[in-house]
Amino acid sequence: MVVNRRTLRQILLTGLRDVVRFGRTVTGYETAGEQVTVRFADGDTVRADVFVIADGINSLVRQQRLPHAEVLDTGLRGIYGHMALDAEALSWIPPKLLGASRPVLGPHRRTLALGVFRPRTPIPEAVRRHAPEAELDPVPDYLKWTLVAPAEEYPVPEEDLFTADPLHLHVLADQLTEGWHPVLRQMVAQAHRESTFALSIRAVPLPERWAPSRTTLLGDCIHATAPVGGVGANTALRDAALLSSRLADAAECRGDPVAAVAAYEDAMRGYAHEAVQGSLRGAETVFRARRLTGV
Repeated sequence: MVVNRRTLRQILLTGLRDVVRFGRTVTGYETAGEQVTVRFADGDTVRADVFVIADGINSLVRQQRLPHAEVLDTGLRGIYGHMALDAEALSWIPPKLLGASRPVLGPHRRTLALGVFRPRTPIPEAVRRHAPEAELDPVPDYLKWTLVAPAEEYPVPEEDLFTADPLHLHVLADQLTEGWHPVLRQMVAQAHRESTFALSIRAVPLPERWAPSRTTLLGDCIHATAPVGGVGANTALRDAALLSSRLADAAECRGDPVAAVAAYEDAMRGYAHEAVQGSLRGAETVFRARRLTGV
C-alpha cells in the first residue's frame, strides 16, 4: 500500500500543532544529573527529562550520541517523479503496473520502481469516520516512479545531480529510459516535471550495542533502510509506539526513565536490524546493488 507522505505527516500532527515547532536546528546536548539540556543553532536551549534524537539519516546529533554509527552508501542514486492517475491514464496503463509496488528491471542495472496512491477510502470520508478534528489536504490519485541506477550510470557528475533543477532531472530520467517500452516512456514523460527530485540510496546499519542514557534515538537516524519493502517509516512508527509506551509506564509508576529507554533500545535493536538487513537484501535483488548484506 502506498501512503502519501504529506497526508501521513498531517495525520501525525493532529492535536499537536500547538506543541511542534518548525524551523529549529539542534546542534548538540549535555546531560547533567536528571536533566538533558538541548542546544539550538540560534543559541536557545531547552531542558528535558529525556531527549529523543529523530532527525533522519543526516542527523546532526547522532554523531555526538553514537560516533561509531555509520551511514552506508549503496552507490545507487535515484530520480523521483509522479503523474496523475486519472481516467485518461488508466486507459493506457496496463493493470499489472498498478499495484502498490511494481519494480521494472531495465538494462544497465537501471530500475523503474512504480507505486500507485489510490486510497481505499476517500480522504474526506476517512476524516469524518475516524478523526473529524484532522486537517488533511485533498490528494488526487497518482502513480509515482523512482528511476534507480548506479551513480556511474548518470551522464552528469554526482554533484550536478543534486544541484540540478527539477526540469533538468526530468530530462535525465527521459535520457536514461531511452529505448524502453513506450508505456514506461510515457509514464516518465507525463510526470509533473516541477515535482522531480534526486535522492541517494543509503542506509544506517545498527551500530554495536551502546549503554542506555536519557538520550535515545528513533527512526532513520539510527536504522535507515533502503527504500525496498516499505519498512522504513513503519519501523520508525514502531519505535515511537514502543518508546512512548515504555516512558508512559515509567512515568505512571515513578520508574527510572533510563530503564525505560534501555527496554526500548533492547527491543528496537532486534526488529530494526532485521528491517535494515531485509531492505539491503531487497536492494540487491530489485536494484541489483553490489552485495550489501552482512555489513
